Amino acid sequence: MSSRMMEDEGESVTINQTKNHDGTITIESITHWVNQDGSISKEIKIWKVPAGHGAVLGGSDNSDGKIRNHFASWKVLAIIVVAILAIVVIALGATGQFSVSSRETVQEGSNAAAGQGANNASSEQSSTTTILSTSSPVPLAPTTTTMPPAPKATTSPSVYVAMHEGKRVLDVKFSPEGTHIASGGGDATVKIWDWITGDVILTLEGHTDEVEAVAFRSDGKRIASCSGGYGGLDNTVRIWDANNGGDALLVLQGNSSCFSVTYSPSGELLAAGFEDGTIAVWNANSGFEYHVAKEHNGGVHGLEFSPDGEKLVSSADDGNIIVREVSSVDAYVAYTFDASWTWIQSLAHSADGTKIVTASMDKTVNVYQTTSKLEQELQITTEPLYALAVDFSHDGKYIAAGLSEYTAQVADHAVKIYDAASGALLSTLLGHTLFLRAVRFSPDGKYVVSSADDGTIRIWPVAV
Repeated sequence: MSSRMMEDEGESVTINQTKNHDGTITIESITHWVNQDGSISKEIKIWKVPAGHGAVLGGSDNSDGKIRNHFASWKVLAIIVVAILAIVVIALGATGQFSVSSRETVQEGSNAAAGQGANNASSEQSSTTTILSTSSPVPLAPTTTTMPPAPKATTSPSVYVAMHEGKRVLDVKFSPEGTHIASGGGDATVKIWDWITGDVILTLEGHTDEVEAVAFRSDGKRIASCSGGYGGLDNTVRIWDANNGGDALLVLQGNSSCFSVTYSPSGELLAAGFEDGTIAVWNANSGFEYHVAKEHNGGVHGLEFSPDGEKLVSSADDGNIIVREVSSVDAYVAYTFDASWTWIQSLAHSADGTKIVTASMDKTVNVYQTTSKLEQELQITTEPLYALAVDFSHDGKYIAAGLSEYTAQVADHAVKIYDAASGALLSTLLGHTLFLRAVRFSPDGKYVVSSADDGTIRIWPVAV
C-alpha cells in the first residue's frame, strides 16, 4: 500500500493506494479538518479501479511520510490528483468498468470536553452512508445488489423516503411483479410509487381518515384500500384503478373502522375486517355483498385468502384465528383456534398454503400448520419487543417480523429475519424510530419493505 499525506492550517488529506489480490487498485482519500466549534470532521472517499489501469497517485516519500516536491502548495497537488481521479472515473464509467464508488462522511468530537450529551444527541445522525452510481440522479434503491453469502445479524443501512407528508405509514405492499409499492398513510391517501427511483406514480385521494390497509389484485391492475383507525370516521373500503388513478371505482361501506383488506387469488372476491369484529366479503367487480357477520370480539387486523383461494383466514384483538372453508361464495364453514391471550396484529400464508405465521402483542411470532386444522409448529419469542407485523418469503424459508417497544430508541424498533424452520435469528435491521406497522418481502425475496409511525418507508436488501 502506498500513502500520500498533505497538510495545511487545520486540515490534512491522506490518500492511500492499495493493490488488491485480484489486480484491482483501491484508492482512499481521507480529509480531516477543524470546525469553528473545535470539533473535528472527517470525509472518506473510496474508489476501486480495475486491473490494468495503473496507479493514480504520484509523488515521492520522505522519512516523515509527507510529499515533498516542486508544488508550493498541497492544494495545487490535491487539485491535480482529484482531476486525475475524475478522468479515470469518467473514462471507466463510460466503458462500464468503474466498479464501486462510495462516500462516507463522519463528524467526530474533538475531545472528551465535547460532553457526553453531545455524543448522545448526535449518535443517530453523526454517520451517514450514500451509495452512488455512475448515472444521475442517485436511485432510491440499487437496481442490482450483491448479496452477502448468507443472512447474518447486522445493523444494515436502508433506503427510505417520507411519502405521506410526514404522517405515519400504516401499510405497504409490493405489486405482484415487484416493480411498484403501494402505501397507505395517516394523510388519508394511497400512493403508488416506483421504489427504484422514488417517483410517485399515483396519489389516490378520497378517504377521509387514515388508510389502514392496501392490497393489490393479483394482476396488479386494481388496488383496494380501507380506512378508519380506532373510532375513525371513514369506515370505507375503496377500489382504485392502479394504472390510471382517478376517483375510486367502488366505495363499499362498513359499520366501523376498517383495519384489513385482501383480494382472493382470482381477484373475484374482496374481503375486509373491521374494528367491531365484522368480516365482509364482496364481489370485487360489482360490489355485491356475499357475506357479512360479526366473527371476532375485537378488531380484525389479519386477513388473507389462502393461495388456492379455498380458505379465508382472519386474526384479531380477541387472540383468535378463524379459518373459513369457502365452499361457495355465500356459504362458509368456520373453525376457531384460540391462539393467543392478546391481540394478533398480523398474519401471512406461506406460498404453498401449508403454513400461517402470526405476529402478536404477547411478544411472539407463531407458525401453524394448515394441512387439517391449525396446529402450532413453532414459536419465536421476540422479548422485549412486541410483534406487530409479519410475512413469509416466497419460498417459505424465511420470516420477516416488524418488532417495536414503546420508546423512540432505534434499538427498540427492528425488522428481524428468522429461519422459518428453526426460528433462528438471521438478520436484525435497524433504522425505524417508532412503531413498525408493516413488513413485506418482495416477490423475488431479495428485499423487505417496512413502514412505521415515524412516517418512513424503508427498503432493505436481504440475503435470502
